[in-house]
Amino acid sequence: MNTTYCIVGPVLAASMIGEACAQPAFASVDIGRQSPPGQTVVSEGGFDVSSATGDIWDLFDNFRFVYQRVTGDFDIRTRIASLTGVAYWTKAGLMVREDLSQLGANGFMIATRSGGWGRHFFTARLAAFYATYSYFAATFERVRYPDVWVRLVRVGDRVIPMHSTNSLAWTQVGDLEIAQLPAAAYVGLAVSNHPDSGSTKATAQFRDVTLDRGPPFAPAIVSQPVSVIANPGAEVTFSVIALGRGMLAYQWFLNGATMAGATNASHTLVATPEGDGSKFTCLVRNEAGEVLSWAGLLEVEAAAQPFDGILLERYTRIPGRLVQYMLDATNYPAAPLSVSRPSLFEASSLSDETGAHLRGYLTPPLTGDYTFYIAADDRGKFWLREAGSDHDNLLAQR
Repeated sequence: MNTTYCIVGPVLAASMIGEACAQPAFASVDIGRQSPPGQTVVSEGGFDVSSATGDIWDLFDNFRFVYQRVTGDFDIRTRIASLTGVAYWTKAGLMVREDLSQLGANGFMIATRSGGWGRHFFTARLAAFYATYSYFAATFERVRYPDVWVRLVRVGDRVIPMHSTNSLAWTQVGDLEIAQLPAAAYVGLAVSNHPDSGSTKATAQFRDVTLDRGPPFAPAIVSQPVSVIANPGAEVTFSVIALGRGMLAYQWFLNGATMAGATNASHTLVATPEGDGSKFTCLVRNEAGEVLSWAGLLEVEAAAQPFDGILLERYTRIPGRLVQYMLDATNYPAAPLSVSRPSLFEASSLSDETGAHLRGYLTPPLTGDYTFYIAADDRGKFWLREAGSDHDNLLAQR
């Protein structure tokens, strides 16, 4: 059935042609001090949303927001047909936020101008008076309008951002807990310009906006495959936990190739030396779409033998701020950027999208209690394993 949009005062709502506006309404507002103000126009079954000044970054926000207030879980999707502007960091996408103040905690699934940075990424402010950071970046594939789809899923306190080129095959770029979000949060379309844009507005054409309350409509993965280090002959299991409406189907892949018969949420195998470096992914689908899991890496090695010193390996092409992204990266652990043996158990001068893996052996001089700690920017984890064991104990993380 054909759908149009109507405007009632400052409120925008979807309605069937010839009927009154019966669907939940979208309101439109400028967050922060906009001068001149932003603009929202109903157009072609969607919204043309413009922002004149400001940015979504650091401590304070300045942008145009078209939103509904939603209680509980939701799944919102839209196609961005175009994004115009002059600033390199002009942004458009889907946002969930705790309130309509400049300081509110939020998560923002973003597409940028094809003539600017031209990528997808996800930013978040975890609480008021916290700075906004980029937590997850998509692959190096550039956005290509008009087929730029973005999606934001909320499951409890967790926010899951995705992007797609066709609204069916989704790429999940992150999974972040934002505990500050209230049960009833503000959800919708966001556009920000940038202070270096002068008086030129940034305008995004949002089309095919769909907001489903409750569980995810198409699949969303809430527990990804975990990388494993195992001895030859050990039994290893990779698994995913996904949510989605209706029946979910699973298909596992080994280094990108379909694994015959591997069609359950988990897959178990026996580690062999030939399997060292293998990457396992799982495609989860239902009638509404599909999403490919991140990679779980299998490292197969004999029981560790001590060596002198500390080994430091640095890795590039690590998107996001979580240690798991390095463990799941295609170049980890086989292709470090550099390998060195520092005198101290520390790494510094890491640039964006890089990670480090330090390891060594500790021989305590005396029997007794020992205290271990870790400091890291942005994220770090500290494992301790007994020599000859194949099990790591996570002692600390930051």
